Amino acid sequence: MGTPELNSGIQDLLDGTLPKEARAELFEALDQSTEARALYLDFVHLQLVLDASVQAPPSISENVIPMDRILARQKRKALRIAAFSAAAAIVLAGLISLFVQLPDAPVARFKVSPQTQFMLTHRAVEGEGPPQGKVLEVGSRLELLEGTLELTFASGVRGIVQAPAEISMAHDDRLNLRHGSAWFEVPPGAAGFQVDTADFLVTDLGTEFGVLSDEGEPAEVHVFRGSVEITDHRTDSEAFTLAAYEARRAIDKGGWEPIEADPPAFLTYLPSSPQETLPPHLHWSFDDDGEPLAVAGTHRVATRTETSYSPAGIQLDTVPGRVGDALRLDGSKGFARTNWYGIGGDKARTVAFWLKLPSTRFLPKGSPLVVWGWNRLDPGSTNSKWEILAHRGEGAGRDNNTYLRLHISRPIFISATPIADGEWHHIAVVYNGKLDALGRPLVRFYIDGTRDAASYRHYYIQDPRKAGPQPVDTATDPASADPVTFGGTIRPHFGDQNQFKGEIDELYIFDGVLPEREIRKLANP
Repeated sequence: MGTPELNSGIQDLLDGTLPKEARAELFEALDQSTEARALYLDFVHLQLVLDASVQAPPSISENVIPMDRILARQKRKALRIAAFSAAAAIVLAGLISLFVQLPDAPVARFKVSPQTQFMLTHRAVEGEGPPQGKVLEVGSRLELLEGTLELTFASGVRGIVQAPAEISMAHDDRLNLRHGSAWFEVPPGAAGFQVDTADFLVTDLGTEFGVLSDEGEPAEVHVFRGSVEITDHRTDSEAFTLAAYEARRAIDKGGWEPIEADPPAFLTYLPSSPQETLPPHLHWSFDDDGEPLAVAGTHRVATRTETSYSPAGIQLDTVPGRVGDALRLDGSKGFARTNWYGIGGDKARTVAFWLKLPSTRFLPKGSPLVVWGWNRLDPGSTNSKWEILAHRGEGAGRDNNTYLRLHISRPIFISATPIADGEWHHIAVVYNGKLDALGRPLVRFYIDGTRDAASYRHYYIQDPRKAGPQPVDTATDPASADPVTFGGTIRPHFGDQNQFKGEIDELYIFDGVLPEREIRKLANP
């Protein structure tokens, strides 16, 4: 039954003039079509309205229909048709005004996970105000400081970006990824979507892929479905194609090396649980379930990070710790070493762990706790170290107590609170990736969940105002830097004091700033 016949049939049914043989066809149409039933309800509603406005006298007998009732019925039908025509005209006018008056849809909208922090700026357009809400237009720039965001493009492309990251919109179908971890799902109709980085351009061919473009680390492209085309900005070589389950890592001076595609390295959904909303991290629990050095976490390298005892062949002890089991070091047997080179350059980072040290008299002057970086090919390189130490005799009063120390190279930070008393203490060292007004790295110490009044000094210059800016530049090149180690180091400049005596538990390394509220949670399990 077509729309005109349906309209006429419903009108005749409500007026009581629909022949019996036609009712079955109408009822069947109403039973099979949601749209038909909606139209019927509209007619009924209009009928009630018209009945209220057009009053007709009751019938005189069961067999005779008065003329004025017939006229009233015709008047209702005419009004009903006119009302539907007017309603259609109003809807059409509304649709026209919608297309004429409403602005175009934004290039992309985004939503964020809990506790996410970001800074959003838009390109100024003369005569127009900035876009409202969580939207991106061409020229928009977004710096993701903490957390995760989900992008939904007008084209249908969906993306997940993890902090720390910075993105901007170059065109409707091209996103610039200055740095960060990003995953994209591109429907067939949006093929041609592009992600541009400093080193390469990825052009989608209708697929699912991930891009890693972290400062100080080799960039990577992973394809999980379909294929992409990669154009290398560093060389004049021709573009090449990556298919599903293929991945490449950029190497120095141009070129690419094949690596294994790593789906767990990318989030494909917007996190909602507290654990998932933390910055990407690696976690060593040291729980002795047969693999006390097993690595967990949400950082992209967690699945391929391995930890072993050093020197090879030793076996360190695990003992009851602050949470589960802990790793015990006796100051002479050895320490733990990973194949990961840590967070490099001046990127923000947080290192947190439980520590139990014996009384001061059993500790050497400097004991490495968590260490990476340094450039063995250029030992004098500026600020290439990241050394968290237990250091004796360097407190505010130059006493014989042991304090927490961060040695970057020239900048040195020293806690105000002693940490060696035979008790468990929670330690957190936070660097937010910036310098203060005097050019000092913005570093914070937390001991047992409380901000510590750490002091700062320059290795060579007593007055920090004369030292100039001291940017962090942690070395992470596998050819020259040391990987992440804890409990000791093989660096020759430590001499015989390359290990510490004590216990370490629940070690986290976060790729970003861990908020103070989360530090307090770790310190109060």
